[in-house]
Amino acid sequence: MRGLKRSFPAPLRLACLTALALPASGVGLSALAGDYAPRPLNDTGILFCADHPAGNHDRCTAALPQSQDVHHGRDALAAAGRLEKAGGGAAGFDFTVLHPAACVVDNVTGLVWEVKTADGGPRDRAWRYVWHDGTGGNAGTAQSCGASLGDLPCSTGHFVAAVRAMRLCGYDDWRLPTVKELEGLVDFGRVGPSIATAYFPNTAPRDYWSGTVHSGLSHYAWAVSFNHGYAYGYTRSHPLYVRLVRGGR
Repeated sequence: MRGLKRSFPAPLRLACLTALALPASGVGLSALAGDYAPRPLNDTGILFCADHPAGNHDRCTAALPQSQDVHHGRDALAAAGRLEKAGGGAAGFDFTVLHPAACVVDNVTGLVWEVKTADGGPRDRAWRYVWHDGTGGNAGTAQSCGASLGDLPCSTGHFVAAVRAMRLCGYDDWRLPTVKELEGLVDFGRVGPSIATAYFPNTAPRDYWSGTVHSGLSHYAWAVSFNHGYAYGYTRSHPLYVRLVRGGR
C-alpha cells in the first residue's frame, strides 16, 4: 500500500551543486564526512517553460515567465551547445555504456548503474522484490521474480547477493541506491518511463526500491517512480522493481 508520498519540485535538484549520498540506515553525522563525499548532481532534463495555468510550452519565449529551470544548469548549457560530455545523453545528462552493455556509467555523478534485461534471468525487467536485508520481516516469495533466484525468496537482499556473485561488469560491490542517487536518474522532461531509455532500456514505468529506510517508520523504505519521477514511502513487504548501483560511497 502506498502510505507516504513526497514530490520535490524539479528546481530543488538543480538548486545545489553537490549533495551528500545519505546512508540507507541511521548513521551519525560525524560518520558522514569520512564515508560519504560530496559529488555533483544531475540536472532535471526539463527543456520547456511553464506558464500556470496555461501549462507547459515546448518553446520558451519572452512572453513566458523567465528564470525557470530550463534557463539554468547543465540543461541550459547543453541547449546552447556549450556543454562538454564524456559520453552522450539528452539535455544535461552524460552516460557511457560499459561493454558488454549490462551497465552504464553516469559521468556526472560517477555512479555505475545496472541495466535491466529481458531474458528471464535474475535481472529481468519484469521481476519485483520485497525490501529485505536479512534482519527480519517479510522475506518475500518466489512468485514475484519468477523463481529466477532458485529456491530463494524474491527479496532485495537475495537479489543484491546474486548480482554480486555474478560479478556484473566485473564488480562485486553492487548495492541498492540511496533515494537521492535513484532520483538523480529521473528525466523530468519525459514520462512513462522518465529515464533515458537509450541508455536504460527495459525500464518499467513503475516504482523502484531505494536502500533508504524511512526515518520515522522503520517498516517503510523509499522508492522512486520512473513513470513521473516522484518518490514514495512503501511498506517493505510490498514487491517493487529494483535497479542496483555501485560506486560513489
